[in-house]
Amino acid sequence: KSKGSPIRVGSEFLCDLLTVEETAQQLKLAAKTVRKLCLNRSITAIRVQNCWRIPTASVAEFLRERLIPRI
Repeated sequence: KSKGSPIRVGSEFLCDLLTVEETAQQLKLAAKTVRKLCLNRSITAIRVQNCWRIPTASVAEFLRERLIPRI
């Protein structure tokens, strides 16, 4: 594999990973809340030593699952 090429995990590619702080900013949540979501597996995340990394696709999926359809 060449350096910088996306890594395939299951059916997803992990090319864009966000930090807890970046994810919290996107979701307009506290970083502590995002860490709790990672710990209880409500959002798919990767633990790298002491840091969480969240794929952008996981953030989109998290929001899609919580979307309230129009009536």
